[in-house]
Amino acid sequence: MAEVGIRAEPGFDTLQGEFPVRNGQTTGNITVAPPGPGDFSCPNGQRLVLASISYTNIVPIDTGNGDTANVPATVSKTFLNV
Repeated sequence: MAEVGIRAEPGFDTLQGEFPVRNGQTTGNITVAPPGPGDFSCPNGQRLVLASISYTNIVPIDTGNGDTANVPATVSKTFLNV
């Protein structure tokens, strides 16, 4: 088993998961929740919704030995086109 942490912007969330290792490689999924609204709020008659989220600078970290790898990608999800 390899324990892998993920750090991603925005929010610099750090999550961990354990993944089986086969032939020196591992594959797995970690679910990252979007950040909350912080202290942002809407005026009366308006509703705050998350239209889209994008994560960049994703860094998998082997928590056993500290090895890292940069993921040259942006992960995005659009919930509502505005």
